[in-house]
Amino acid sequence: VEGLFKEDPLKIYESMDFFSKNYYRYETQRLAKKFKVQEIYLAKKVLEFATEEWNKGSRDKKAHIGYYLVDNGREKLFRFFGNNNKNTSVYLGKYSYYYFPIILLSIILAYFFGRYAYNRGSIYGSVIVFLVTFIPSMSISINLLNYFYSKIFKPKILPKIDYKDGIPEKDTTFVVIPTLLPSESRVEELARSLEDYYLSNREKNIYFGIVGDFKDGYEKNTEDDEKIVNKGLEVIRELNEKYSEEEDIFYFFHRERVYSKTQEKWMGWERKRGSLVELNALLLGEKNTTFNVISGDISKIQGKIKYVITLDADTKLPIDGAKRLIGTISHPLNVAVVDEEKNIVKEGYGIIQPRIFAGAGGIDPYSTAVSDIYQDLFGEGIFTGKGIYDLRVFQNCLKEVIPENTVLSHDLLEGSYTRVGLATDIELIDGYPEKYSSYIMRQHRWVRGDWQLI
Repeated sequence: VEGLFKEDPLKIYESMDFFSKNYYRYETQRLAKKFKVQEIYLAKKVLEFATEEWNKGSRDKKAHIGYYLVDNGREKLFRFFGNNNKNTSVYLGKYSYYYFPIILLSIILAYFFGRYAYNRGSIYGSVIVFLVTFIPSMSISINLLNYFYSKIFKPKILPKIDYKDGIPEKDTTFVVIPTLLPSESRVEELARSLEDYYLSNREKNIYFGIVGDFKDGYEKNTEDDEKIVNKGLEVIRELNEKYSEEEDIFYFFHRERVYSKTQEKWMGWERKRGSLVELNALLLGEKNTTFNVISGDISKIQGKIKYVITLDADTKLPIDGAKRLIGTISHPLNVAVVDEEKNIVKEGYGIIQPRIFAGAGGIDPYSTAVSDIYQDLFGEGIFTGKGIYDLRVFQNCLKEVIPENTVLSHDLLEGSYTRVGLATDIELIDGYPEKYSSYIMRQHRWVRGDWQLI
């Protein structure tokens, strides 16, 4: 089987990492057992399908063996072996298979509470009890069924390319920290983080940058602004002198304040969302942005960047974390396919969200996006603001979509338009609020954002 897969027409299989290859071989074993054929026969058939597409001129995922093992091409394999199973996917299939049992179990539980109230009182009391207990009943049902499904559906691996020989120029990536810069000391702290990112991901064709905004204010400029900007330019210059050879590896971007009518303050346009939208535009060659400070010659990398890794100021990027994220999003099965009419991603992923390890436990999807029921059942995760995205796909799908000054919590919307793949085998380390007051402020921000989205 391994020998046959090495003949993959798209030449992707040999460049994949061990776990991705193992995932293909495991699916081959499962399918062969399902169709009651030998694994070698099934592997030959998969290779034959991929070669047919290659000979027709296809140079995308249809000419890759993985398309027929773990992607939409499985349908062709099922048809060939005469299996009439309606769900050929590695995922659950219909959403109703997930939410219908939850609703049914919730109704049954709430009914028993209502019935108990009816036996003790009146019909009106039982209706009120039914309605009041339906929400906690649904919480219980969701947890029970999530546990049940997690035992049946194992976490899915997003196949990835193993860039042993370095990142190719076509996959050039920019690692950025979009953040507020309230002081010079904060700038120095972020520069140290940037240096850590570089030393643990020291690869050609990966660049690093700080994308800064000033604190909100009642005036466009304050007396500390110039000091903060000068400090940013200074620390980036020092990093480039220390590590760069021919061209700059590190960059510093800073935006001027613009007046927000809704907030009645001077601030960075659309805060973090705006900083990424404008950075994307800048990297793609546009000039009409609010960036008034850019270190170095940005023209050398404009039009060259394929992917952007966005991290929070308190996120740690482990050794080779960037390489693994690039290897995942650039794999043919994960490359985003955009629906031109709806302008959304219909196949593949525009964003790859890594697993976030943070200080808090529980089921909070923002700080602990671990192996995820939605990814395992439906092949799509939830974006929590940290990960890698395809620059052009992200910008094309989102640039004109969200109206100005309307959305506080933008991550979920961005993920809905561009499709998010949750790579649970890639882990980032996230900071956790040191003080209770900081935790409550963050929680308030998230809840407010969720209500706004609803």
